Amino acid sequence: MKNSLDEIKHTLKNWPSLVKKYQKADLRLATIQILTSLVPFLGLIVLSYILYDYSPIYSIIIGIINSLFLIRVFIIQHDCGHQSFFKSKKLNNFWGRVCSIMSIMPYQNWSFSHNYHHNHNGDLDFREMGDMELFTVEEYKKLSSMGKALYRFFRSRISILLFSPIFYLFIINRIGYFKFNNFRKRLPGLISYNLIIILMFGVLIYFFGVPKVLLVHLSILISFAILAFFVFFVQHQHTYSYKEFHKNWDYLLSAIKGSTFFKLPRILQWFTGNIGFHHIHHLSPKIPNYFLEKCNKENPVFEKFVTKINLKNSFKLLSNYLWDEKNKKMITFREYKEKYS
Repeated sequence: MKNSLDEIKHTLKNWPSLVKKYQKADLRLATIQILTSLVPFLGLIVLSYILYDYSPIYSIIIGIINSLFLIRVFIIQHDCGHQSFFKSKKLNNFWGRVCSIMSIMPYQNWSFSHNYHHNHNGDLDFREMGDMELFTVEEYKKLSSMGKALYRFFRSRISILLFSPIFYLFIINRIGYFKFNNFRKRLPGLISYNLIIILMFGVLIYFFGVPKVLLVHLSILISFAILAFFVFFVQHQHTYSYKEFHKNWDYLLSAIKGSTFFKLPRILQWFTGNIGFHHIHHLSPKIPNYFLEKCNKENPVFEKFVTKINLKNSFKLLSNYLWDEKNKKMITFREYKEKYS
């Protein structure tokens, strides 16, 4: 393993020069992405409201389809948070906030947590936020019986595919990460944002009633939360990932080995804004999503060391629960019992 990591560092020692040409925003491509994301998203919401009067089932079906467009809208917010979608900081912040109203994920607060994740991906000394809770084998051994049971629940499939996405979207994003020093600075913006969301839904409920508003928007938001959470989860929980304590942690290795190349069907790649090229994104978050595929295609050396997954085998990664420090890999609870119980 050590030799292979050294090989990566040697082969990709000039990675900054390789990604530099893609670290540019294109106003035309950004505008097209906004039009092909926000317009159909809002149009399908209107259609969902109309179809509700014929059958609520139609609204649910449209809502599930529309959750894919919301993922695409959120990717725009995501890129704006990295200041990569537009050249202008004002445009990035404006459209990031517009998209955040649709995703109900506060722009400033979420961007802070996500950039923290980028700066500490795979760093075992910085796991406070930005990724799914993860324990090492040694840490798990020291937990109480109740602690182990809770951890197993949070890493269970029912949690990853339902409880955690919903809790993250509706609770965590309402209260932020209060234990961090800059929480007081972010708090006024978070309160203002939550009030805007409450006001928006209050107006909708006033005109359309509680049942219609809840069904239309929850069908979108819950589906969005589950799909988005799953995609982001499998991009860092692969078996031979990269996780080190800070003294041995390396940025390049955390991007190339700590992230996957999620090869999705073309239509899903479009809806997810090329986020499957996650190794490229982590290597350089300043590359806007519409240039990620081009960067990967023109620099095949990045694919040489990355872990590739597809939709079929991605579900297997849901069984990875603990980080085995000795063997430098994620293991299942069954493997834990066989080796350490």
